[in-house]
Amino acid sequence: MGRNTQAGFAVEKIDRIEGRPEYLRISWPTYLLGAAYERLVNSTEWFAAFRILLVAELRKQ
Repeated sequence: MGRNTQAGFAVEKIDRIEGRPEYLRISWPTYLLGAAYERLVNSTEWFAAFRILLVAELRKQ
């Protein structure tokens, strides 16, 4: 990407991921549904728009 920002960082890479559904541990059925969702959206780039976490790699300029 290589875009400059006002903070002096260049964006090298941005990834989207879906983390473990710890917020659904209120019961085992909800956690299992959340785990299935997490595996589904992380399985292919087709579902990348549904991932919730951003991980960025920045370079100080």
